[in-house]
Amino acid sequence: MNFLPLYSLLLIFISFSAAAQEEFQDFVSTSKVEVCTIPLPVTSHIVINRMIFNTKHIYLKVRGQTFGTPFTAKGSYFGGDAYLYSEDIFYQRHRGEGEECFPTHYSADDLEEKFERRLLCLAKKMVVASSKENETRQWYPVFDYHFLKNNCGSMANYLVECSGGKILKKINYSIGDKVEPNKEAKIIMIDSPYESTLQSSYGEICQIALDECQDEASFLEDAQGLLYQ
Repeated sequence: MNFLPLYSLLLIFISFSAAAQEEFQDFVSTSKVEVCTIPLPVTSHIVINRMIFNTKHIYLKVRGQTFGTPFTAKGSYFGGDAYLYSEDIFYQRHRGEGEECFPTHYSADDLEEKFERRLLCLAKKMVVASSKENETRQWYPVFDYHFLKNNCGSMANYLVECSGGKILKKINYSIGDKVEPNKEAKIIMIDSPYESTLQSSYGEICQIALDECQDEASFLEDAQGLLYQ
């Protein structure tokens, strides 16, 4: 019997496991930023119910505040413009029933408090603006949603990875839980008398939000330094 193919597969598995373990060692677990799930609500559409059977809605929780993208702006699972909401709509509707939360991971070169503050700042900048916020917000992004491509899981991963962290917990078989930085998105500008729409990308939106959060953090540090002089 030829054991060479089996031996080769074993070597590949060992190499993959070692690489994964080495990658995980570069990250530290934290419960300050959690990835949470609740069972997806049953709909009136039997086909959708079959598709989402035994899958869960995924969102982030930071300091008790939830952030998630449950569906498109029109309430569909099948593709279209979508927003980041806080509070997460499904969480709010079902009052967190059946919720399970798991830690995320931040880089070993980072600080837990900074990772938490950074993600919270980014998420708040990416949440869809309400009419009450139009006087204080300058912009908000429009993302994309499709339950097989860019879904609630990909939005959670996007926010965590934009903040320099990772979600190592595998949920919903990891279907559609990643998004490429060059994927198209839009920015709605609301700091003028008339709203305007700019073409953008997930990567560009991440960088804009990071730059703004960094500027605000530096301003606060300078202000605190002056206060204690």
